[in-house]
Amino acid sequence: MRAFAATLVFFAACDFYSGHPDHEADAGPGGGDGGGESCASWTLEPTTASGLEIMDEPPYETGRTTRVAVTTDLADCEERAMPAVTLDVGSLTATIVIPVWRQTEGDCAPGEGTIVRPVLLALPDPGAWTIVTDGAEPLKVTIEEGPGGQCGTGGSDCRRDCDCDSGEVCLRGTGVGGPFSACVRTCELDHDCAGEGVCADVADGLNRTCATGDECEQGGAPACPDGYSCDVDSSSCTPGFTLGQEARGPCSCDTDCADGLHCVKSRPDEEAHCEVACPTAGPWCEGAHVCGTAAEDAAGLATTDSVCVWLGE
Repeated sequence: MRAFAATLVFFAACDFYSGHPDHEADAGPGGGDGGGESCASWTLEPTTASGLEIMDEPPYETGRTTRVAVTTDLADCEERAMPAVTLDVGSLTATIVIPVWRQTEGDCAPGEGTIVRPVLLALPDPGAWTIVTDGAEPLKVTIEEGPGGQCGTGGSDCRRDCDCDSGEVCLRGTGVGGPFSACVRTCELDHDCAGEGVCADVADGLNRTCATGDECEQGGAPACPDGYSCDVDSSSCTPGFTLGQEARGPCSCDTDCADGLHCVKSRPDEEAHCEVACPTAGPWCEGAHVCGTAAEDAAGLATTDSVCVWLGE
């Protein structure tokens, strides 16, 4: 078997979380009290984790998503960025990289402190896999051969992700009634739910999954990130910016960029560009753009990963 790499992203369960996530975190870099008024710029840098833990119940099988909780800290001047996963099938090793957007200039807000990030793993081969990330003890998980047969069972009978609707995965949990399976849309922040509710933790179910709710307004306060506005018909936040070559041009700081975009680069000595600095792989982009890596950008404009990239015609 040959080794290959895949960039994935994340979303969680059990008692890892409580309540809704901080809506200021949904804004990405510069979305809270920092950035904005001063000449802020950002670099994408790796950080370390302090813990790894399996989030859902066994069996863990090929063809079905396995979620891992990665505990890390966000210090002052740091914001979430998209985790990346590299799979080495030959050694049955999954390596998780947890990056952050680190503000290099300008006034910035306090960090969130300790957070738990859900990471999705699609482990393709059965066997004893090792999950590693910098700073944490490796995690061992045994992946069993998934069921064969035709996809599409769905609901509480799901065994594979392909049994579920598009955008959902099949997860296993334990509730008052015992073990169960469910097709769910996973999430880390409310905006990951793509207008299908808010990101919630269910006491008798699965955490970090999309549940009924209004993303636009939580507790009577507006919740849309900077650069987004409320679509009352869908009760979701939609981008108010248009991505293109002009909008994604060179910059010195955030004030050179349209609302919702930030001045980012991968190294301090590189030229920065205005980009949507994706905190997760959720629907933070507009048009034919998705959160991804520089290598995936058909426009050739991205100079860093974890930004909105154009998929092409």
